[in-house]
This record gives sequence, C-alpha cells and structure tokens, in this order.
Amino acid sequence: MMKKVLLSLAAVALVLSASAQINTRVVSIGPSVGKHTEARKVAKIASNQHWVGLYSSDDLNENGIGVPDFPGDNRIGAYLSSDLMSGYVGKKIVGMRFGLCASQTNSRVFINKASGPLADVSIGDELFGQDVASAKVGWNEVMLSQPIDITDGEGYLVGYNFKQGNTRAGNYYTLDCYPISAVKEGDDLDNKLWIYCNIPTSQGGDGVSWYPFSGQNGNLSVQLLIEGDFANYDVSLKDFSEAMGVVNTNADVTLSFYNNSKEAVSDLDCVVTVDGMDLDEQHIAMANAVALGKNGEITVSVPCGSEVKNREVAVKVTKVNGNANQSQNATAKGTLRVVPKMFNRGVVVEEFTGTGCGWCPRGLVGMEKAAAHYPDNFIGIAIHKFNASDPMFASDYANVGLSSAPSCVINRNGRAIDPYYGSNKSILDDMAAAVKDVPMIGVDVNGVWNADSTVVTVNANIDSYVSGKYDIAYVLTADNLTANKSSWRQSNYYTNFTKQQLIDQGEEDLAIFAKDGDKGSKYFNWEFMDVLIGSSYSNASNLAAPVTLTANETTTTSYDVAMPTKAALKNALKATGRKVAVIAIVIDQQTGQVVNAGKSYNIVSNTTGIQGVVDNAKYDAVEVARYNASGQRIKAPVMGINIIKMSDGRTVKVIVK
Repeated sequence: MMKKVLLSLAAVALVLSASAQINTRVVSIGPSVGKHTEARKVAKIASNQHWVGLYSSDDLNENGIGVPDFPGDNRIGAYLSSDLMSGYVGKKIVGMRFGLCASQTNSRVFINKASGPLADVSIGDELFGQDVASAKVGWNEVMLSQPIDITDGEGYLVGYNFKQGNTRAGNYYTLDCYPISAVKEGDDLDNKLWIYCNIPTSQGGDGVSWYPFSGQNGNLSVQLLIEGDFANYDVSLKDFSEAMGVVNTNADVTLSFYNNSKEAVSDLDCVVTVDGMDLDEQHIAMANAVALGKNGEITVSVPCGSEVKNREVAVKVTKVNGNANQSQNATAKGTLRVVPKMFNRGVVVEEFTGTGCGWCPRGLVGMEKAAAHYPDNFIGIAIHKFNASDPMFASDYANVGLSSAPSCVINRNGRAIDPYYGSNKSILDDMAAAVKDVPMIGVDVNGVWNADSTVVTVNANIDSYVSGKYDIAYVLTADNLTANKSSWRQSNYYTNFTKQQLIDQGEEDLAIFAKDGDKGSKYFNWEFMDVLIGSSYSNASNLAAPVTLTANETTTTSYDVAMPTKAALKNALKATGRKVAVIAIVIDQQTGQVVNAGKSYNIVSNTTGIQGVVDNAKYDAVEVARYNASGQRIKAPVMGINIIKMSDGRTVKVIVK
C-alpha cells in the first residue's frame, strides 16, 4: 500500500512564483522560471487509437513542477482507476507517452496493476517497463513490445522515472529541478500525483516509499495509447446533481461533456426531459469547437413551471455535428430546484499578504481586478500576516489553510491558489467558476456603530431554502488604508524586471511595479483595500455562536466586533473617513466551506443606545473605489467606462467623456 501522508507539491506553475510549500516548509523558488522554447512533437496516431489518461489532449504545461526538498532517483505516476478504464474494456494498451518540462539523461516508463480508492492506492505487478535514454522536453512516446488487454475491474499506475535535483543558482533552484508537467485538464483535478521518493520522518514521511502529493497543480502528463473499435461520434455527459431556477422562468442548466469523437465538436443536439416529459430538441452551437480528448460545456434551457417544487431533469445528447451520438453515457440527470427567487452569490476570497512580501504586489492587483470584474460577488479579506512590522498586521484570525504569501483561498474550498494567477492563468477564471455555484441561502448584512465608534454590531438577515445548523463568522474590513510612513510602504521584487518584460509575459497590469514603472521602486506607497481589521475570531477560534436555519424562513443574528486599537491603524482609518465594511460568512459545519456570505458598507450610528438595533436614519452612499474598464483602480475619473463602487454595496458604471 502507498503511504497515506498527503503532501503539497513544490510548484513552479507560474512564471513569477515566489514560494511554495512542502510539508509546511516554505521553499524559495526563483523568478527565472521560463516557458518552453523547444518544439513539442506529437506522433500521429491511427484512427482506431486514442490517448487515455487523467486528461487526454496533447497539452503540456509550459512551466514545470518538482520536489527539490526530496532529491534522488524518483518515480512519478498517475493512477488510472478501474472506473476510469471501464469504458475501454476489451481494447488493448499498445503504447504510452509522458511529457517533460526539463530533459532527462536517463528515464524509464512503467505500467503497473493498481487498485483501491484515490487516497490509498495498492500497487500490483509491473505489466510493462522500458528504459528511455535522453528523454526530451515535450512528449516522449514509447510503444509496447506486447499489447496489454484491458479487462473489467483493472486499474493502472502509469508513470516514469526522473532525476530530482536540488541545485541552486544563487538563492533559487535551477530550472532542471522542475521536470514534471501537470495540466489543469480532466474530470478529476483532485487526483493525486504519486511520487516515489525518500521523505524522512523529520519531514513527515517514512523513508523511501510512494507518497500522494496534492494534485492542485493539475493532472500528470502521462497517457496510454489504446487501440480498438471507437465510435466516430461519442460525446458523454456528466450528471449535474442539482440546479436552481425561479418559478415561471426558464433555468439555464450547464453540463460538462467529454469529446471522444473522431473530430472536434462544433455543435450538439439535445433532448431535455422534465418529470418524464420530453421537450423539443435544442440545437447548441459551440462558441469554440471542442477537440478530441477535451472537456467542454453546454447550457440547456429548462422550463421551471409555475410551482415551487423539485423537478427531475434528464438531458440527452442525440447528435454530434449532425450525426447520431454513439456514446454509452449520452444522458445526464439531475434535480431542478424551483424557488421563488435567487440569492446573490458572495465569493469570499481570503488572501495571505503583507507589506514585507516582495511578490505580493501581484496580489494587490489580482484582488482589485476581481473586485472590479465581480463587484456584486467579490468579498475580499486581505490578511496582513506576512510581517509583524506591517501596520495592518493581523495575528488573530481563522486558519484558512494559507502558509505562504501571496496566496488566497476561495470560499474556504481547501485549495490555496495565487491571488493574481488563480489556479491556472487568472484569478478571474476562478471567480467565474465560483460565481456559478448557486447558493441555497441569501445573506444581507449591515452594521451599527456604538457611541464612541470602538465597536461595530454586525447584523445579518439570512434567508434560506434549507434547514440546519451552520457556523457564522463576522468580519470587518477597511479600504484605502495608507500613510506617509516607511512602515506602510509595500516591498517590491518586480524591480528585477522592465515593463516590457512583464508585458511580454502577458502581465501588463503588473508593469507599474517594474523598475521603469510608476511604482518601480523597491518600496512604494499604496492604498490598501479589503484589509482585515476585526473579526469574531480569537486565537483562530470563532467566538460567534452557530446559527440554526429553517427552510423558507428568515433568521436574524448579530455580533459585536471590536475596532482595532493600534494607533497607526486607527489614524489611517480616521484619515479615510472610516471606509469600513461589515461581512457575515455562513459556513458548513461539516466541510468548513463557505455556504454564502454578504458584505455591506452600510454602518450607521446607534441613536437608540441599544446594541444590535439598526438605526433607520438615511444612509448617504459615497464612492469607495473607482476602476477603469480593464479593472485597474484609478484615483480620478478617466475617459471611457468608469466602474464606481459605492459605500452601500452598489456598483455603478458611468461613461466619462
């Protein structure tokens, strides 16, 4: 059996990564990581052959990953479970390929029997092994001397040997320390990267063994070449579990599919069945064709009807590019929950940052970009915990799984990602995915100052379509915090680059931090947004009582949150006119994930003198922040579209001529 210790993979999945975590230890990784310049040759395969793996396209990552803390003659493999292989029973494995981001003088490929759950794989006999001399950057293909018949219930561990180095150039590991390609494609991005290496007990391991590393960097670039009779047109759907729609409207239900056809999919025809009744066939044209071996999405329209109820829905793909769909998994099923109204999705983005973190300027940009593009959804909480000299330093907050800066987590889903690049290329992609998650509860929040403005009573009104007990956290954040003192200046490592270098890397919005940019100094002044200044947490424990929700009812709750007492922060807040926001976060007690959240700048004075009672006096909304059409924060109006965030939570778009 493989070891059950789950470790985080030291990753250079991004061009400018500064650090990564291995077993809670931070490893410095340099900004010198570059993209591949060598050609990636891919062999043409026969019409009766398909590449099969955790993903099946020709894609490779442009930036490698590795485990330089655990050097040596290591092995890495992908677990292709019997469930994954079930669609290929009766066919044959005739070859395999693996992708590299750094060449290997000597390697070896292997295919072993394997079984068991993803987190506890049992390795069986080796079915195939072959040495590979001078494995190159890109795909390396190997043909089997004897085909392997795929039988029912059989799974495989498929991989290769690699030399893991730990050489350094100055303070950073060299590029050859990151030979592994992993791509964010495939159905199961939570799959593990299984690595055979030496991890001593002092670092959480048990010597030389197989270990499951987190697959958050993507699926391993290793695939089997399978030969047999394949359908010409084969598009399979995945069940969608549950969707929501409003009574007397049509709900848009998004489904994911996999293309195993002989060609790219440009259009599909579908039949929707609601409560056993077939509706008219829908024709869906793809905005972009979905290639063989790729996943895609379609959106079908489903009538909700005039009753508030659950409706059973089935969607069947009948045609692919006008031809009959031959897939054995052509139908997706799920439940459509018809509700009186839809709740707004609040996306909580908690970021680990600090003024002493030289790579954190990209987090400043990423968070503000997310706020500008998703003003009705983004709920940022910037946790300044990198350096104690930071005047916004916050030592008392929830442990949300962030251990290096800059990093963030969305809705406490357990995945630490970059606040600029997100989980792949842009935080906006992660925001787009999070917004699609339809909430079952709605959170409306406001606040009340006490007499001397040292405490804010956070009031939350929670509408719910479900019943149950949930945790609830209360948070205060502040915007536009700055001061003309050295302790407030942000450290900046982007002075190692020119504006043009960053532009060439596709990071034009970071060019202001380059050595020839507007903020091109090693330390610069900034107006910090979404800064954590108070919460219901003490020593990482939430002191707020859980809340019990009842389906189709509104629950009201409140909590007193103290304002900061440090002089530097108090003075900065005073200078901004106290641009403070209140946030209420409802949390699933079982998973620890955010169910939904609300945010508002509506904090009024308590004229009654009673805690928890909202003053009904008129609240005059003011401008909190302004952005241009590209999502960059601006100090004053500019020509074109201006996006203005108001203190009452509204977002206004205006055209400045």
